[in-house]
Amino acid sequence: MDGRDHPAATSLGHAARDALGDAVALARAELDLLRAELRGNVRAAGRGAALLAGAAVVALAVAVMVLVTIMAVLAALGLPAWAAALLSTLLGAALAGGLAFAGLKEIKRNAVPQRTVRELERDRDMVRERMK
Repeated sequence: MDGRDHPAATSLGHAARDALGDAVALARAELDLLRAELRGNVRAAGRGAALLAGAAVVALAVAVMVLVTIMAVLAALGLPAWAAALLSTLLGAALAGGLAFAGLKEIKRNAVPQRTVRELERDRDMVRERMK
């Protein structure tokens, strides 16, 4: 008599097959969730990249403002040229820094697929419970 005709072996085989099928279904569901979450993260990263591009444009404008300020102050009376150039440079640097900070914050916030990580942790805990 081979082990395949025995009812316990058949039940064990079915149980193993069912468990494998459930594991495959769970893995597919998790991959679908990961794909959906990553699509959203890519869009958010695009917004972050756009904010960083804005920061780069403003940084270029800061360089232009410095030159224009120096030329305007030299032609005008009032504040010394160094003071006017310093104030306009600080304002442009603050604006560029704010945009860069907002862009990096957006990218970092969406770098890790949070829902997928939570689901995987929940699945891990469930498997551990069943293994006890």
